[in-house]
Amino acid sequence: MRGVHNESKKEAYDVVVIGAGIGGLSTAALLAKAGKSVLLVERHDRPGGYAHGFKRRGFHFDSGVHLVSGCGSDGYLNGSTIHKICLAVGIDPQAIFIPIPAYARAVYPEFEIPLHTGEEAFITGLTERFPEEKDRLLALIRLCRVLAEEAMVADEILEQGRSATISPTLALANLFRYRRATLTEALDEFLVDARLKSACASLWPYLGLPPSKLSFLYWASMIAGYTYEGGYYCQGSFQTYANLLVAAVEEQGGEMLLNSSVRRICVEQGKACGIILENGQVIRAETVVSNIDARQTADLLIGREHLPEGYGESLAKLNSSLSVFVSYVATDLQLAEQAHSHESFFFDSFDHEAGYALTREGRPNWFSATLPTLADPSLSPQQDQHILLLTTLCPFEIGSSWRQAKQGFQQRLLEKAERHFPGLNDHLLLVESGSPRTLERYTLNHQGAAYGFEPSPDQVGPNRPGVRGVLQGLYHTGHWTRPGGGVAGVSVSAQLATQAILDIPKQADFWRFLGLNV
Repeated sequence: MRGVHNESKKEAYDVVVIGAGIGGLSTAALLAKAGKSVLLVERHDRPGGYAHGFKRRGFHFDSGVHLVSGCGSDGYLNGSTIHKICLAVGIDPQAIFIPIPAYARAVYPEFEIPLHTGEEAFITGLTERFPEEKDRLLALIRLCRVLAEEAMVADEILEQGRSATISPTLALANLFRYRRATLTEALDEFLVDARLKSACASLWPYLGLPPSKLSFLYWASMIAGYTYEGGYYCQGSFQTYANLLVAAVEEQGGEMLLNSSVRRICVEQGKACGIILENGQVIRAETVVSNIDARQTADLLIGREHLPEGYGESLAKLNSSLSVFVSYVATDLQLAEQAHSHESFFFDSFDHEAGYALTREGRPNWFSATLPTLADPSLSPQQDQHILLLTTLCPFEIGSSWRQAKQGFQQRLLEKAERHFPGLNDHLLLVESGSPRTLERYTLNHQGAAYGFEPSPDQVGPNRPGVRGVLQGLYHTGHWTRPGGGVAGVSVSAQLATQAILDIPKQADFWRFLGLNV
């Protein structure tokens, strides 16, 4: 049986991290760098979580991550989190992250919109058909930058309370003003043309909610990231980054256990004090960090008898995000000669609300296509062959089992792709698909949730579970905690969790402690 014979080298560590997604890996690497003895435990046969990669017939595929921001030194104040994590733990970000200046495009029946890094390029691409709205869009994107900057220091300022040199309501004035706003409400405040509003919201699938339900604050952080920090792809697939984070842990004396499941988090006198592996090994630890589903942590690994009254019920009230359906395609269609972006979103209409409603019914009228071989040809065995990832959001429950529905869903996605990539279905070298059930099976995220708890206005910021757990010695990282989903989001959660564990409240002090001059 897989994992039965896997045991840690030691019986006690300073920190045990459960789950090796990017949030867990980053937290482990930062803590190891800080001098903590760290054990990482992962049930899969490789690290990375949704960022893990796999190989089929010489083609390297990313399972779920297509693009990230925050990998370079440029950006907004207190941002560039992945860049800082890399430098802190000994990874050269310039050696692995490839800048993608024209990172995406959004294709509508009437026209298509390019999405480019850089304030001026972003504004120009979106307002080519709406020149009269240029100043209004500029005001919106600059507000997004301010909101992203305030969000990065919000926890730090709020924790200072009355001892802060400036009132939180002043320091975080914009964050307070828009804390309950949806993306629709913000777009209505700044823009006039309905088509431009829809075009501006084209990346809503990255966050799993349509504009009317999506937190403006979380969207603002995402769009500020791509606009001011830039979009990046990882050389050799995002598995490369996951592997380097593991190496950073091990170089500091930490340990990684793969193919190993955790049966229980040990609790004594109200404190998390270690774990029990599925094979029965007991491992003691001063600190336990959960990088897995928040509800599973509470109900299965801890048990409600150890939790404060009402905590389990409060988690049950939070809404999980939708999952995704992905078709992993290899093709010899000559895509490099055509006008494609790294990421393309194809929408049948400007009405994202209707598109989301159809998506929840399992009948999406949109999809995205990712072409990572444009940035990294080494992902395919031959230069004239490409990888294409066809993705759409998808509910877990569709009225039948995914074993029965998977082939038909894949076929419909390929038919949609044929309209935009003529000849694709005559040039297929390989097709393999992952359903919401696939995501659930590999990660145990509830119903294959792609982004943890959905980022609605009432599930972001202080309304989202924090990195400090409800038990002493327990912490959380990843997309079930603050700030939210996506590689950039879970990387920030790793920073926040590590700061909390080391008790270094100020970011500047934290990065200096790890050897960075910020």
